Amino acid sequence: MIDQKQVNRLIINGLKGYCGCEVVFANTNATMPPYPFISCTITTLSSSNPGTYCVDGDTHYKEVEQIWSITAQSDNDLEALEIIYKARDYLENIGILELSESGIIPSSLTGITNRDSILTYGYEYRKGFDATFNLLDKVENPVIETIEKFEIQESDSDG
Repeated sequence: MIDQKQVNRLIINGLKGYCGCEVVFANTNATMPPYPFISCTITTLSSSNPGTYCVDGDTHYKEVEQIWSITAQSDNDLEALEIIYKARDYLENIGILELSESGIIPSSLTGITNRDSILTYGYEYRKGFDATFNLLDKVENPVIETIEKFEIQESDSDG
């Protein structure tokens, strides 16, 4: 099983430390922090790679992909752009080393796009990209009873 809480913590703390701003999940009821900040949404929780797995003792590991949407939000256009550049730099460089130690590999990033939004009280500048992370799904082998020996008896039916 993927330890999603641990995956979230490692990615968010890495981005927060490198970018120097709050990093939160967008799809919550919590109040958003003051600008600038990064919001994340996991758009694909587990897209399986059917051909890749490994076995270590009684444990099977299967590679899965998880896709995150990462967006810098600010009331200043250049500030949002600067932060999303930092987030991308983190995942392309230092983040690969830091996260890979925990089995999280940033494998591909889309281009940075404009995600600005007009709000009822003003304009919110949003710049973002999607990141694909390769994770290992740990599957414990179940204990399976096996039949060691069996006998087949002939039947005397005339059928």
